[in-house]
Amino acid sequence: MSEPLGAAVLLAARDGGAARAILFTGAENRAAIAAYASLGFTPVGDYGLFLLAGA
Repeated sequence: MSEPLGAAVLLAARDGGAARAILFTGAENRAAIAAYASLGFTPVGDYGLFLLAGA
C-alpha cells in the first residue's frame, strides 16, 4: 500500500469512529515508524509471528 493511501485509509477509519488500529512493521523500518507517529500512533510493544510446521 502506498504511504498516502495508507494514511488516508487510517484517517478515514479514525474519522469513522475507529479507536484502535493494529499496525506491524519491523524495528528497522524507520520510515514507517515515523509515518505512523505522524498520524498519532504510539508503539505499545514488540510482537513476533510464529508459524506451526506444516500449517
